[in-house]
Amino acid sequence: MKHAIAELEIALRTAETNEPIHRAEGDIEQADLAAARIPELRDAISVLKVIDGIRGISLPTPAPEPPHAPGDPAEWQPTTIRGWLETLPDGYRERALANMGEGSGLRGSTEADDLGTAVAYAFNWTESPEGHDFWSRVSRGELPPLPEPA
Repeated sequence: MKHAIAELEIALRTAETNEPIHRAEGDIEQADLAAARIPELRDAISVLKVIDGIRGISLPTPAPEPPHAPGDPAEWQPTTIRGWLETLPDGYRERALANMGEGSGLRGSTEADDLGTAVAYAFNWTESPEGHDFWSRVSRGELPPLPEPA
């Protein structure tokens, strides 16, 4: 963090030095550009110094979750897009996973908080055989009729 702060301080000193030089030489556009950077650089330096100052502070850790009984639905929750899509009913699940495709390993492993979010980010609805309206309804918890196979 200290190196980033030092780099910004160098840029700030350069802008503060060059602004009046450009103005004296009549290069008003360059002088105005340097002048505009000065407050932005000062703000960035201030933010990084605050962050650097709190990095060593230990925040309290949250209380551990109570253990769940075996078979309790709260025992397991999907956390990835693929995991959520696999909870869809038959027909919907296969279509969603097929639309997401094999080449979407990164997207499939991306975290999602709920099924609607997972459906929203899994693939481009408009380019799917079922279309935007179908997947929009699924993302809202509806189960529209499955389209006939093409």
